[in-house]
Amino acid sequence: MTIQMNDEVKKIGRWRVVSSQVLACLSLDFLLVGLGMSISFVTMVLPEVLDAKEGLSINKKQASWFGSMAFLCQPVGSIFSGPLLDYFGRKKALFLVNIPHLIAWLLMYYAWNVPSLFVGNALLGIGIGIMEAPSVTYVGEVT
Repeated sequence: MTIQMNDEVKKIGRWRVVSSQVLACLSLDFLLVGLGMSISFVTMVLPEVLDAKEGLSINKKQASWFGSMAFLCQPVGSIFSGPLLDYFGRKKALFLVNIPHLIAWLLMYYAWNVPSLFVGNALLGIGIGIMEAPSVTYVGEVT
């Protein structure tokens, strides 16, 4: 690969090209770690809050809905993913996915009742859906 600057041709080494692609993909992988945490979060919370004697407690019916909420809201995020991708671009859309995730994690941490848990889990699902399209297209464009 070469770059032409003011009639001067600079040769870019293969290592630099490959390393920039690897770093771009690794930065995306950190977002995917957050996606994995969002999906597995419910399995860690349910045993603690299911029919708990003190603090926040949910029954079996609520636990079923809590476990499904992120996956039910994921298509909503996928619907918003395309327009966000076109308007902001791939890289900025990947930054924007952190907004619903941050709000969701704060809601989960400071959950004061069952609906706050549900809203937080729904926001995690929306964030998962928003993450799908930009992550795949970004890797395709960078590599």
